[in-house]
Amino acid sequence: MNYNEMSKDELIKEIKRLKSDKSYGLIWEEKPENMDEILKENYPVLTNVSEKDIINDLNKNVNLLIEGDNLHSLELLYTTHEKNIDCILIDPPYNTGNKDFIYNDQYIDKEDNWRHSKWISFMHRRLSIARKLLKEEGVIFIHIDENEFAQLKLLCDEVFDGNNFIGAFIWKSRGGKGGTNDKIATEHEYIFCYAKNYQKAKIKTIKKIGKERREQLRQWGQEIYRENRPYMFFPLLYKEEGNIKATITDEEYQKIYDPVTDTFDDDFLEELKEKYEQEGWNFVLPIREEGYGRWRAGRNTIKELLKVTDEDKERIEFEKDGDTFVAKRVYPAGNVTETAIGTLILDKGTASDGTKELKRIFGEKVFDTTKPLDVTIFLLDLVLFNKSEGIVLDFFAGSGTVGEAVLKYNKDNNKNFKFILCTNNEMKEQTRNNLIRNGITPDMEEFKNEGVCRKVTYPKLKSIIEGYEYTGKIQEVLAEEKINKTFVRNMDEHYEKFNELLNNDDETYSEVKVKVINDKIQIIGVKEIESRMEGYLANLKYYITDIIPKNRNKDQMKIIMAQKIYDLLCIKENCFELVKEEDFFRIYRQGNKILGIYTFFRNNQLEEFKKEINKLDAEEKIIYSFSFTEEVQEDLFNDIEYTKVKAIPNRILEMLEELRGEER
Repeated sequence: MNYNEMSKDELIKEIKRLKSDKSYGLIWEEKPENMDEILKENYPVLTNVSEKDIINDLNKNVNLLIEGDNLHSLELLYTTHEKNIDCILIDPPYNTGNKDFIYNDQYIDKEDNWRHSKWISFMHRRLSIARKLLKEEGVIFIHIDENEFAQLKLLCDEVFDGNNFIGAFIWKSRGGKGGTNDKIATEHEYIFCYAKNYQKAKIKTIKKIGKERREQLRQWGQEIYRENRPYMFFPLLYKEEGNIKATITDEEYQKIYDPVTDTFDDDFLEELKEKYEQEGWNFVLPIREEGYGRWRAGRNTIKELLKVTDEDKERIEFEKDGDTFVAKRVYPAGNVTETAIGTLILDKGTASDGTKELKRIFGEKVFDTTKPLDVTIFLLDLVLFNKSEGIVLDFFAGSGTVGEAVLKYNKDNNKNFKFILCTNNEMKEQTRNNLIRNGITPDMEEFKNEGVCRKVTYPKLKSIIEGYEYTGKIQEVLAEEKINKTFVRNMDEHYEKFNELLNNDDETYSEVKVKVINDKIQIIGVKEIESRMEGYLANLKYYITDIIPKNRNKDQMKIIMAQKIYDLLCIKENCFELVKEEDFFRIYRQGNKILGIYTFFRNNQLEEFKKEINKLDAEEKIIYSFSFTEEVQEDLFNDIEYTKVKAIPNRILEMLEELRGEER
């Protein structure tokens, strides 16, 4: 926007607009994205690349890999998975200025004055759609570092609402101090966690099964005096013989404290003491050195606990303390306590671990910023722990770690989640320039095969699904001692043992080394291994996004679009096995479900379509039939049992236009 070229009226209008904008939050100069301009004149579509599909058992989940700009992918997923994603986990470009972020086909460097605005514009569009995809209880995790930490927090507060902010994890992403700047060694990154609906989101807690624990029933810490909580001051009664426990009557309890005058009747309290002691009771009060205290629990709770005699249950017991008795609240062994998860992630792998995991598959470094499996599985478990199935989305898939994490999480926990990964097919600037210099242009398959999706993401997923051979190293702890005073006193003994291990001629280990971690010293044996990693035998469907030009004739546009959405509807209905294909219809099967798609605007092939569907037995039959409106003639399909009939492609076009309207 060039203010120098604006008229007075235009400037006044702009000033009014700016004044009407929010007074607090993230405000940035919107930077048009080429992809937005493309989508103004085109619709996104996708096509299955069947030769890249990996199918082991179509009765099991089918995972998806979508190659293309993730704005295309997200808009298409909006038509198939609105309010249907359990967890989104993304690792977007950090916008470091070191050629890690491409905007409008150009790398953004530190000298770009609009660097942050471009990144925010880029993320805002994608996060806005991502929110629409989440279930009400869904959660999103976003990796980021210090370059866009502050901006991302404000952006997410706007997109997801600040009230849905769950927390920001601090992940120790470096084992050493490789991220050193001029003043401070950066050893961590951040992971934002937002819910779509904070009240409905469930986050795994830390559960501890405790040993028997005894606590003073008398209050400690804050508000310890009876004046602080008058109704939590009253005597307990105890007879040691027979272990009989009780308290005073409700009528007596009411006379101890007068709320009108805010005073305690200590004379009456003394009368009660004499009365009950004459009856053989020990009169137990929450007495402190400086005066009367109060109990940690209310009267009703204490009355119930006094009735409990079962030692396997929570109860009150009395212990001798000199000439008197004190009351203890007893928590039995096996009592389960829950605490919230902490924000520090210190032991879930580092960035270098992620690089090693990827290198084990490829034999060399093929990707710069790979997150380790451990931290990814840790995050997934926080929100999937109480579910047996669902969908995980990563629309910055990169090396495909989220896909591998989902498959491993399923196997280790007997669960049934599936993943959707979206990634572009970009490559390093140097690689791109070298290819073009050698006459290999972007429209050629040889060029495309050097992009990240085809060279890294897909080959990795193929390897972990089918299994792969690898050579590498494993480490075993041969000895470990905690560094403390005892260790120092026995230094000679430890030195002799460690020295023997370090100088052992055992050929089992290619290397034996010393490692100090936290407060422990370890002797590590390193083994060279050749092995095979067995595959997960999952299913994967591969798709590529594309565009089709918009047609001003709306009916003509619907006819064209109908021919392009077979694969999209397969994704929507999770039904992929092609049974029958003709010019204007296709029929698919998945387990006990049949999916029929009729795309011709005339009905002259409808009878053949229905005949083919009726040949197939299934508990559920879903039919999509072409219509110029939202309605479809359901009576045309009355002769097909167990059928749901839906119209296409009107609603899909409407949903895509809704997103365009929001952008405007």
